[in-house]
Amino acid sequence: MPQLFVKPENLGSEFSIGGVEANQITLVVDNTLAKDPISGAIGLSASALQIVAPDPLNLLNTDANGKALFTATDFQAAETALTQNAASAGFMTVTPGGTNGHDLTTTFNWTDVDFVEAVTDAVGTMVVDAADGLEFDDLTNTLASVLGNLAFGDGLVSNGSTNVAVQPDPASPSTVSVSAAGVFVTPGISTDAVNVAKLGTDNKVLVSVADLRTNLATEQIQDAFGVDVCLAFPQA
Repeated sequence: MPQLFVKPENLGSEFSIGGVEANQITLVVDNTLAKDPISGAIGLSASALQIVAPDPLNLLNTDANGKALFTATDFQAAETALTQNAASAGFMTVTPGGTNGHDLTTTFNWTDVDFVEAVTDAVGTMVVDAADGLEFDDLTNTLASVLGNLAFGDGLVSNGSTNVAVQPDPASPSTVSVSAAGVFVTPGISTDAVNVAKLGTDNKVLVSVADLRTNLATEQIQDAFGVDVCLAFPQA
């Protein structure tokens, strides 16, 4: 059987005959491939590759290792900033904030004229539609019935279906009156002839020493020579 062998002219141009290493047949590689100096393995050299296109509109960058890098900062730089249309302000206002305005703050103006008018019109329409005895009419009747059957505790009285008043006790020994200021009690002074009490300057019951002396100590005590000594209470 003939012996086969490879002659240099049998090899293609991808092989170097002693041109890279003396007396060695090696692969011809460019800088995108690298040979491990120990194992001799051929691998890809990423740092030599132009992975990221140099086009000015490209958002991708190259990191320290020559690999493609895309960060939040890169995205934000190309992101369109969010703005608030002034014409949309009213019941609801959206205020842009943060990076490129995407941290939104929403506020509601419950007193906005257009919003209040719209709600009023909607409620008015519902009331009109319910005038045939449906929900709103039933609700009104129920409330009126409940209010009409309310029970009031001591001292209170119903004055119509929506008013509660304080009831003065006509049997009170003192005069009791009720006004917008509140409950007022006038101290009662007996009109009996033997009563020495009266109302003081502060409208409270007063019994003074002078009244006791004048009305009760009516006996004049004198010494043997007719000189006044004191007043005494008469014998009952």
